Amino acid sequence: MNVVLDTSVLVAAFTEDAHSLQAEAWLDRDAPFLVSDWAAAEFSAAIRTKVRQGYLKVELVPEVEAIFDSWTRDQGGKYPVQASDHVSARLLVVRHDRLRAPDALHLAIALRLNAAIATFDRCLQQASLAEGMPAFAP
Repeated sequence: MNVVLDTSVLVAAFTEDAHSLQAEAWLDRDAPFLVSDWAAAEFSAAIRTKVRQGYLKVELVPEVEAIFDSWTRDQGGKYPVQASDHVSARLLVVRHDRLRAPDALHLAIALRLNAAIATFDRCLQQASLAEGMPAFAP
């Protein structure tokens, strides 16, 4: 089964954080990983937040972006967000009152692609399971 990667997994895999070892080990597996354009946008924002918070040096941002882009190309590229994903995300937020809109969009994409989701976010894991889709915490 394909696995959609949530931004929490991507950030942990390509920068240093508390989940980096788990995320790196997860991505070393031979599995078909999917990365959405939305996850890529969130990834770029998250690494810049790490710079502002002092967890990543600004001069490393281009290198991290290049490594991420190369890895996603090797995985088959990024999957586009469709207009229907936004509609589905809203419905997911309504059904799962603790689910944040950005995470609902990840889940909507995973549901459309009939893919499992890998995330460190417990609310997203629970919503995915409630929707009948496997969720993994790497």
